[in-house]
Amino acid sequence: MTGSKPVARSVHFKKNQDIQVKPGKIALLTGAAYVILAGLYIILSTQWVAIRADSVDVFKMSELQKGLLYVWVTGIMLSAFIWIIFTRIAEQQKKIVEQRNALLISERQAIAGMLSSSVAHDINNILSTLSMALHLFEDKLELDTEGEEHLGHIRKGHEQLKNLTERLMTIGRSNIKSDVRSYLFGDVLQEALEFSKSHDDVRFCGIDATCPEELEMSGYPDLVQQMFFNLLLNSAQAARNSCELKIRVEEVASDFVAIEIHDNGPGIPKDQRELVFQPFYSTKETGNGLGMLSIQACVEAHGGEIDIDTSEDLGGAKFTVTLPRNVASMDA
Repeated sequence: MTGSKPVARSVHFKKNQDIQVKPGKIALLTGAAYVILAGLYIILSTQWVAIRADSVDVFKMSELQKGLLYVWVTGIMLSAFIWIIFTRIAEQQKKIVEQRNALLISERQAIAGMLSSSVAHDINNILSTLSMALHLFEDKLELDTEGEEHLGHIRKGHEQLKNLTERLMTIGRSNIKSDVRSYLFGDVLQEALEFSKSHDDVRFCGIDATCPEELEMSGYPDLVQQMFFNLLLNSAQAARNSCELKIRVEEVASDFVAIEIHDNGPGIPKDQRELVFQPFYSTKETGNGLGMLSIQACVEAHGGEIDIDTSEDLGGAKFTVTLPRNVASMDA
């Protein structure tokens, strides 16, 4: 990150977020338009009836018909307007639920993959020690037939455990990684920002996000979106009231992308920065300690790196994630 030049052309998502639906303004404009149009209708229709009516009875009947017509038309228009509004709300809620369910499934798979891989790694370390002990038994001890038989059982158990850890590692990798896909990084970031705004802790945060325009990536976009959501949620919960977040995405050379997420919270002490990636470790009373593990799963699946520091811009925590632009070439 240090010394890298900012990209000249970039997309500022803060502007896109400012151009959003403002209920108060829309309601005021709609009400004003309704009053103006209704007033014009009453004035013009009354003048038209006054000119054509040749008696009081005809005038009363015309006014009654005009009033009923007005109620019918405005009733139909109001019903259509309400139907459109509630249809859009239902569609938006359905989209949010689908996104949330997809993220939850992806996150659980990633966490399960991380835990199974971690357990398999630890078991392999123990098996290495057992393997050395077996070799010592074979070289140093003279065993009778019964001893050789028992030693054979130990060797067989050792091989079965080794095969089991290999299966755990395979399952872990398959849970963490999906198919490699090409995607625009800015689109994934924008989707993560829109989805995170549905969470109460992020909804009222001021978010300033900048990303290079048309930044193409190859990797696991579902994991990246999930990583962004968890990073934004953690930063927002740390900052609490008057939350300010800043996201900076920059190309590093031509093969890597660096993502910085700044917040104005209390920051993370140096002695806790290594602990936050441990399973079930959390500084929050209601936290489960799995959010950061999910972030680490995304970083490891891409072969990237993550670093925690103090934000020079907002004074809180700064997370810096470095990801390769092409995961397929990294795995080759």
